[in-house]
Amino acid sequence: MSAVQHGDSNNISSGTTSITVPAGGGAPQENQLVILSIGVLDPPAGLTVTPPLSTNSWSLIDIHSAGTDYAQYIYWHAISGSETGSAPRFTFTFNFSVSATAVAVIYQNTCTQSESPCSTNNESPILDLTTGTETASDSVSETSVINVQSGGVATCAFGTSNDEIGFEDAPASPTMLNFQTGNDGTNAGLNLYDRRETTTTTDGPWQATLPEGATGDNVAQCVSVLPVGF
Repeated sequence: MSAVQHGDSNNISSGTTSITVPAGGGAPQENQLVILSIGVLDPPAGLTVTPPLSTNSWSLIDIHSAGTDYAQYIYWHAISGSETGSAPRFTFTFNFSVSATAVAVIYQNTCTQSESPCSTNNESPILDLTTGTETASDSVSETSVINVQSGGVATCAFGTSNDEIGFEDAPASPTMLNFQTGNDGTNAGLNLYDRRETTTTTDGPWQATLPEGATGDNVAQCVSVLPVGF
């Protein structure tokens, strides 16, 4: 399993009710997998996030909040036939004006491309999820290890309410995560990392640390993705 193109990201400032997230590179292939995360600074009560319309729906994996000033969402989506004509761009809308940051990456050779897509896991490519939150902290840690199938990948979004700096340094313990994409210094900071596993294993938990002694209200969300054949 690998990223078919480098991930990409975007920011919007307060007063905007939508965000368009590029995913980098060229046109994707049908049924390739998108993992996308959105971080919202100072989310208003009753905020709802609406994914773009698509033949293949978007699935919300998880929402986590740290304090009252940061909320983080993570989604998966299988590319539909109508989304293969050009480099991907996905527009999410909000029912309030917000300040938000979003990151996305597209993977090839996941179970969404299997002959019977993700049939061993109730048609979901997400095998496992582990999360963590911290308030007024320079770091955030997952609360548990994550299960990863041989040939699968662990993808982690680390976000912070700090609007000047983000989790720029790749977590290196217990194993190294690889940077895919991120946005720091405008709105919330949000960075996306991943790691491919060659054996069926547990990995993590990872801790991400803000540089230069910075602090914020922070969220970690890590998912493991099933490879093709499941």
